[in-house]
Amino acid sequence: MTRNQGAHVLRRLANGVGSGSVDLGRDEGPVTVPEEFEVEVEYEEETDEAELEVELEWSVDDDAASSAEEEESDETEETEATEANE
Repeated sequence: MTRNQGAHVLRRLANGVGSGSVDLGRDEGPVTVPEEFEVEVEYEEETDEAELEVELEWSVDDDAASSAEEEESDETEETEATEANE
C-alpha cells in the first residue's frame, strides 16, 4: 500500500467516526461509534520494522446488546409464525 492509499483509508475511517458509523467491509455490517470514546496512539520501532497503531476504545452497554438480541429473536419468531400460517 502506498502512503497516499493509507491516507485515504485513514480519511474514510475518520469520516466514519465523525458520522458515528464505520463500514469495515465485513459481513457483520457497519460499526456504530459512540459519541465519546478513548483514543490511543502507539509507535513502536524495532531493528527491521516500525508500527504506528491507532486504537479506539469504548464500553459496550450490555443492556443495549441484550435488547437488540431480544428484538431480533422476536422478529424471527414473528416471521416463523407468519410463514407457518401461510
